[in-house]
Amino acid sequence: MTKKLNWDVFAEIISHLSPNEVLSMSLACKCLRTLSIPVLLREVVLTLRSARQLNQLIDFLLVAVDRRPQMMRRLELRADRSPYARPRRRYLGKPKEHLNEVGFVIALLQARNLEILVLEWAEDLFTVYKHSGAIFLGLQRLKTVQLVDFGESAMHVLHSSRSAPRGLLLSWPRNFTGYRIQESSAFRHLVEWVIHSVRTASLLSNCLVLPSVRYLTWTGSDNVSLASLVTSFPNVQTVELRENVYSSFLFWQHLDRFTGHLIDVYSIFAAVQDSISVRYLCLTEDVPADHDLWAELLSVLQSCKPYALWLPIDPRDNLTVPPEVLQALDCVRSLKVTITDQDTVRAHRWFIKLGDNFRELRLTAFCLCLKRSRTPQPQDFDADTASYLAGSVPTASLVGFEADSDESSLHMWWRVMDEEVGAGRRLEQLPLDLSDRVSATVFSANRNSDLKANVQAIL
Repeated sequence: MTKKLNWDVFAEIISHLSPNEVLSMSLACKCLRTLSIPVLLREVVLTLRSARQLNQLIDFLLVAVDRRPQMMRRLELRADRSPYARPRRRYLGKPKEHLNEVGFVIALLQARNLEILVLEWAEDLFTVYKHSGAIFLGLQRLKTVQLVDFGESAMHVLHSSRSAPRGLLLSWPRNFTGYRIQESSAFRHLVEWVIHSVRTASLLSNCLVLPSVRYLTWTGSDNVSLASLVTSFPNVQTVELRENVYSSFLFWQHLDRFTGHLIDVYSIFAAVQDSISVRYLCLTEDVPADHDLWAELLSVLQSCKPYALWLPIDPRDNLTVPPEVLQALDCVRSLKVTITDQDTVRAHRWFIKLGDNFRELRLTAFCLCLKRSRTPQPQDFDADTASYLAGSVPTASLVGFEADSDESSLHMWWRVMDEEVGAGRRLEQLPLDLSDRVSATVFSANRNSDLKANVQAIL
């Protein structure tokens, strides 16, 4: 049951804070009027239903325009339907309120420290309120811009802005037939480019080259020309391609990290037929244990020979990894296996099968991840979990265990220490608060890395 927040109590609590204190909050639209107290917001996430609610935020910022906008680091203006569309004439009832365009521009011109800006229904905003694009004149420290439901007007505003974000996210174009992106500060320094549901021809038709982009994500789009991607983003290191329809097959010769569905990755590699090197391959689609997708996985492994691999498996009860796939996995040194819909008992039974499948692999690090339907807790799992893992992959010097649910995740890592001859191996659990850093270190390693030394440096 959802309980309403007692705003009187909330206001009383905040009133005791110094005016210089900063809060990070996700605000309901109607609550802004209650924040007449001297409080500064670092993060604002609004779900709008009308321009009136955005005007309340504008009024809140203008009360202390010399301080409040400058403290914001993140601003997200989201809505289920457009709050910017011109209100229709009504003969009955109260007319809809227009956006305070001047106040909107003044407030955001003072938001000099804003780093993340998310605008849903961006095309309506910049089409209906044509002067609102001036907000970008003051946003000099933007790191990420996300435009949802964008079109010609939104792209023109972004293209002519003085901002130089490092990350750009574009999704769900509307009435967008193409925009000739030219050299501008908005695109010159881009490091991360995320695109959803956009044809490559719409953005890359003029043979645009963005050599600064290192991270590229392109999903849910028709007619994605791989040749255009390779030409426009020649220096990318990390690529994610999912749920696209591809054409003009060409691919980068080397990637640090490549993420995609197994079928997509297989079809791309099979069509390119060139030498491809991928250090870390992340597959985002389960490989059914009783399905012929093992053949596709074998082909992918033989094509790119990854050093690190994230492999999701639908384990079933009769899991047996084909020997030819195990042979192709010989190039892998860091392996993460994800299995889904497993309770603790079934997961422990699967531990026994790990040794049958992966014992002969020459792994340096191994991590098993369970996708669970409920919130994982450390006490849910047997104390011998680490022993199961270490026994299944005897060459690994690091073993990890993850349990993820929609609400939270649990990450644990152990170092496997070699004892004196005849004394066996000792397991040392690493601090839980360092688990994320250990995972990042394990899966950023390459063939020249000293993984043990790198993990020791974290500790």
